[in-house]
Amino acid sequence: MRCGRAHWKLERLGDRPDSAHAGIRAAVQWHQAMGIANKQARLADLQQAWVEPLRKLKEFRVYTPFAAGQFGAIGLFNLEGVPGQQLCAYLFREHRLYTTVQLLGELEAVRVVVGLPSPLSHVERLLEAVASAAIHFNKSGTRSF
Repeated sequence: MRCGRAHWKLERLGDRPDSAHAGIRAAVQWHQAMGIANKQARLADLQQAWVEPLRKLKEFRVYTPFAAGQFGAIGLFNLEGVPGQQLCAYLFREHRLYTTVQLLGELEAVRVVVGLPSPLSHVERLLEAVASAAIHFNKSGTRSF
């Protein structure tokens, strides 16, 4: 893959050291070797591993589409009656899980992104943390996934 140097004139931060771009070639080669279909399938499996159990609980609302091909690594959810900012803060403070708040009009939800190399144990940890949050915010009884 050859990118040329035309993209450099679009830089807004001035000249950057070449070391800032050193890993790009290896990352592109890794991506091409893995294949887009394999990468998408892995991300979808990881995302569905935590989204599907969450969909079954009435106190949670999941905004990620159901249809295959309509989602990847990103999932969006909220806990009924709990502001996304509070839920994010709880997940980080109590479980050291980094999530972000997504604002979509009136909707304030928690965005989760699983990484390609994430093991299923990380997904299980997320589910445990979310169940703990439901208990913490008095939205459900003891629950395990």
